[in-house]
Amino acid sequence: MQKLIAFLSITLVVGCLSAPDKKIIEKTINPAVDTASNVKSPGDGFTNIAGCYMQVLKRDTFTASLQQTERLITGRLSFDNYEKDASSGTVSGKIQGDVIKLNYVFASEGTTSVMELYFRYKDGILTRGSGEMNTRGDTAYFLNPALIKYDGGELKKVSCETLADKYK
Repeated sequence: MQKLIAFLSITLVVGCLSAPDKKIIEKTINPAVDTASNVKSPGDGFTNIAGCYMQVLKRDTFTASLQQTERLITGRLSFDNYEKDASSGTVSGKIQGDVIKLNYVFASEGTTSVMELYFRYKDGILTRGSGEMNTRGDTAYFLNPALIKYDGGELKKVSCETLADKYK
């Protein structure tokens, strides 16, 4: 629940900030493939993570619908919070090893914002990363990605047919 409150707090702060700083967005959002990495594509034996994922905490629902092309990931995320502001939007990013680095472009309270998200993938479960974040303009990003801890919520892979249309 603390992770959810932290996310909502960041969402509120990000939503209240001014227009994006182009340099930060270019630095954090560019999902270009890092050719120097040792990441394996699905054809090279890397597990294909494409599909739908869900986490339900009491009356809050977090869903992800992801597509994968080689090392690149695109899709939709939705935070459907009970009696709180919800957010939904698109994600794009890349896979490095077992870590998925995404940029979440979402609308909340009538404002469009960007948030950097990291997940660790293992056995059909996406575990959300947490760490110290900073904001510039409408963009929230991790200050030191090397210090991210994967102790956040777990989204379990589910059949996409089980997701309500509003999450797809």
